[in-house]
Amino acid sequence: MIKKTILKLMMSFVSFLFLIGFASSISISSCGTISSPGDYTLSNNLIVYPQNVSSGKCISILASNVSFDCQGYKISDYSVGSSSIMISSNSQNTTIKNCNMVTYYGTAIGLSGASNSAVLNYTKP
Repeated sequence: MIKKTILKLMMSFVSFLFLIGFASSISISSCGTISSPGDYTLSNNLIVYPQNVSSGKCISILASNVSFDCQGYKISDYSVGSSSIMISSNSQNTTIKNCNMVTYYGTAIGLSGASNSAVLNYTKP
């Protein structure tokens, strides 16, 4: 009886930790600016055209301590001279991972003055 109770408690605790891990990331479904630290995940493919990105950047990361996970989704850039992802010069401790980038004119990932930052599992077909 005690073993079953302990096992149930352990299973509940593991389930809780599992749910917290997924609930803590913020889903991104369109171009925009990330201005707060945290974990962000792309939830769909994005296509960048000049008319739908006023800043010339699809994902602009302005905050330090950001993890941006494309989860294998594609960001296709058809915008002349833009960057699909740009980390601003004051960003630190930023990770961009699992991105599938298609660029025809611009820079796929720009790290302008970023420190302690990394790009992992980047694909450019």
